[in-house]
Amino acid sequence: MAKSEKNNVKAQSHYRLFIAGFLAVLVLISVIVFYYSEIKIFLFKTSDNEVEYIDIEEDTDEIVDGVHVRTGFVQAPGMQEVINNCT
Repeated sequence: MAKSEKNNVKAQSHYRLFIAGFLAVLVLISVIVFYYSEIKIFLFKTSDNEVEYIDIEEDTDEIVDGVHVRTGFVQAPGMQEVINNCT
């Protein structure tokens, strides 16, 4: 083997080592970021016990200015039947 061929093989060996090291670091950083995001999700997860439900009382059959409030229908004969059958 000539001297230039040995240098070429040596350079390829260093290049392969550099690429392998770079990929290993990239995988390590990806794993750390993934686990950090998973831990962050679990640490800041809110529980369902903190939800407060409020009962809203509303008149479902209220009519204001000739318009049924809940549906928006105009007050007319047969309106209640339409509400019962179609909504």
